[in-house]
Amino acid sequence: MKRRKPKKRRKPFFRRPKQQRPSPELEDAFAEADELIENGRPDEAIELLSSWLAQFGKTPDLHDRLGHTYFKAGRLWASANEYEIALNLSGNEKYWLPLSVIFMELNLKVSALRAFRMILKYDLSTSDPSFVSEAITMLEEEVALVAQMLQRPSGKVEKGLLLMEEGERALQTGDYVSCVRLNKKSAKFLGDWPPPWNNMSLALFYDGKPQEAIKIARQVIANYPDNIQALSNIIRYLAWTGREEEARQYWEMLRDVEPLETSNRLKKADAAAVLGEDESVYELLRPLAKTEIGPELPPRHYAQVQTFLAVAEANLGRFRPARRRLFKVNDNSPWMLAQLEAMRDGRAGPGYADRYPYFRSYELLSREVLNEFMQLVDQARTISEKAWQQRIRQFLNRYPQIVLFAEKIIWEEEQADVGFSFLELIDTPEAYAALRRFALSQAGPDRERLRAIALLQQAGQIAADEEITLWQNGQWLPVKLATYEINDEPEEEYPDHIVDLLLKGQAAINAGELAEAEQHFRKILSIDPKNKTAYNNLSIVYSRQKKDEQAKEMLQAALDIDPLYVFPLVNLAHYLIDEDKLEETKELLAPLAEKQRFHSQEMAVYAFVQARLASAEEEYEKARNSLELALRMDPDFAPVQNLLDVLDQQEALSELMSGWELMEEKMAERDRRKRARLQAKLTTPDPALAEVLPLYTKNQLTGMGRQVIPWGGWSGYRKGELVDLLLRVLSNETFVANVVEQLTDTEREALAFVLAGDGRVPWREFADRYDDDMAESPYWDWYTPETIMGRLRLHGLLAEAMVDGELLILVPVELRPILPKLLSHFN
Repeated sequence: MKRRKPKKRRKPFFRRPKQQRPSPELEDAFAEADELIENGRPDEAIELLSSWLAQFGKTPDLHDRLGHTYFKAGRLWASANEYEIALNLSGNEKYWLPLSVIFMELNLKVSALRAFRMILKYDLSTSDPSFVSEAITMLEEEVALVAQMLQRPSGKVEKGLLLMEEGERALQTGDYVSCVRLNKKSAKFLGDWPPPWNNMSLALFYDGKPQEAIKIARQVIANYPDNIQALSNIIRYLAWTGREEEARQYWEMLRDVEPLETSNRLKKADAAAVLGEDESVYELLRPLAKTEIGPELPPRHYAQVQTFLAVAEANLGRFRPARRRLFKVNDNSPWMLAQLEAMRDGRAGPGYADRYPYFRSYELLSREVLNEFMQLVDQARTISEKAWQQRIRQFLNRYPQIVLFAEKIIWEEEQADVGFSFLELIDTPEAYAALRRFALSQAGPDRERLRAIALLQQAGQIAADEEITLWQNGQWLPVKLATYEINDEPEEEYPDHIVDLLLKGQAAINAGELAEAEQHFRKILSIDPKNKTAYNNLSIVYSRQKKDEQAKEMLQAALDIDPLYVFPLVNLAHYLIDEDKLEETKELLAPLAEKQRFHSQEMAVYAFVQARLASAEEEYEKARNSLELALRMDPDFAPVQNLLDVLDQQEALSELMSGWELMEEKMAERDRRKRARLQAKLTTPDPALAEVLPLYTKNQLTGMGRQVIPWGGWSGYRKGELVDLLLRVLSNETFVANVVEQLTDTEREALAFVLAGDGRVPWREFADRYDDDMAESPYWDWYTPETIMGRLRLHGLLAEAMVDGELLILVPVELRPILPKLLSHFN
């Protein structure tokens, strides 16, 4: 039977129902929201209106406006929910008008049919009255076709389809329990027809019942072997729960099934994306992007199609078209910006990944599930180990995809510490296999891979003294791993009177009373001539007195008593490093490599001396690894932090010896690290100049003063004085006007762009639109930036902040009311 299509509408089918005048507070909020929508910022309008729900949650007008705003933002599921709330609160039947359009857009045809019937029932005014009747006829014919196919009464089929659509809405809002319940009811009317069963299996999977979801998917495939939705679902379930080989068997079944509808084409592409079948994703979606098949894509599918196509193109090495596609999506999320940055740089993937991901980490596990896991972690302190392990096992049975989630945040989001913690807590063979994949790769800094190795050792996944090949210092090296037992138990048990003298001696050293300290330690040796601790502490006294030879004698005396006594060995090693006797240092420390048991403080000082040795040999990555180990043993070990601070200087000295090209490369990396630290210091989106300016170096402030302060003498000021002076100048409209006049038209345009975003925009968005200054020297007193970002930062007009994990470029708050007026003179 040929379906009749309703006439194409030229005028808007509905207008927002008129309501009684709301409260003045809401009126102001509505006006502000309308302005935001008009300026293309509906998401901000949603945030604004949602903030009033606690106070006006039972006001229909507010839900009406939210429904309209969600519609403008393309978030149709949320829009439908808000309009239904407004309908229920107000009893105003006119809400069936927008609901009918939204249901049609969402392909909820029976829900749309019900809405159109209500429009007729209440004789609601529309721009095209004939359209409603034609739509009802068309939709009733579609229901009849389904009933004929299922050989069931049309009335029962319509009820079943409506229940299924209500279940789909529950699925979209994360109400998985309701989704399962509604689809079970739907299946009573529709039998074994796949759609309600497919929706039910999806809800079960995301509700932590993967085995039930897989069982239903298998059942659907047994009855309908070519059902694309069921095949795609089971591929996702199996691949995401670590059973990729089995998933690929179903892909072989799906590969040859031809999708006849857009929804099936999207679902097949989804399965290809799960398995990383990039060519298949591209071939399936390219016709949709070019509208070669069927009608033009609705907004809800447009972003998915363009994103998947871009990822496929990037994985196939076509970076330029991939970036162009992602720009069309207009998504400024951190995930999307990371993709764009990696594509711009021609990298194999974002973060440490060797390919571009189709799915974001939160698509595997919802925020609610992650919160549940974190609460479970917190329970480890309050319940028995056995009970806690049982709860962890139960969680893993429900959400086995947490292993893949942890891998994604390690590889794609560079959150190795978080991912490692998850895998360590999960404590399964699959988790340790994921940890081993990272440890034995070339991804990330050496120290992160060594951290993964250490976790594998602690878990007994790497045998003691096992030799493995690791990527270290830019090459594959065979490494023999040692296993250490770390404890906080004292190695020596001394009588109380000896302990008392040791404590008094240590207190005297701390107070700078070195003569008194010597007396206490000498008294110990008169009582116990074999007391190695007294000899070691005497060496500290003589070292503080600059009596280095006597200090060395005391250290040797301690080692004569115990050749593996860590503290004197390490202290002697420090003397040798100071004398540049590095080979002798290695020989001296060699016996400690065989030591299996360390006190935590012993390991801290041992790691510290290893770091000094590595630094002296210009093995800076190795030095950093050792320093991080020392800090884990003793977070308050001040010399460790001091060495970390001077390590950059030692790297710079090494660079001077290795040629200008290599030097420039390493200095740039060092400057990037410094810049990253600077970017992370501000954490507010609305910083004042008094928060921004002190973060810059004296060199940068001098260069800024040269551009901003209209009189000379900048280099003669101290840093604090420069900050105060720049603060006064940049807070004065007259002086700021002089600064703005120095800018080029493009720089003023870029500044206006940031101001249009309430004084702040994502850093990557600004960089992609104009440029960035990451490749420029940070020494503004010697080098004047040439990029737009660099020059605006140089003039104090822009700063950077890391807010909730997103890097922003922003205008300090004092300048936000001044600059628009000044910029208007140049338009």
